[in-house]
Amino acid sequence: MTKRTYLVDDELLVQFEKLVPQGKRGAWVNEAIARRLEEERVAEIRARMEEFFDDEESLELYAEIDREWAPLSDEVWSAIDDDWSKMSAEEMDREFRCG
Repeated sequence: MTKRTYLVDDELLVQFEKLVPQGKRGAWVNEAIARRLEEERVAEIRARMEEFFDDEESLELYAEIDREWAPLSDEVWSAIDDDWSKMSAEEMDREFRCG
């Protein structure tokens, strides 16, 4: 762990110190920062996806790839469905319970 110094609004700091017991503040701050960083990461992914789906060229490429792989995907799902159709109810229960 590294100790750093940051400027924090006095009123915010007073609320924080009332809410979080001494001895747990470092862990609380660590968790809050980690949560916020994850929110930012997800927002960035969402923004990139929205950008992708707003781009006509990207959508055309996605559609082309989907057309190329759809027959293989259909074949795989058909085989999976066929395997499941051969199972008894007890076998399916065991498969889904044991995963």
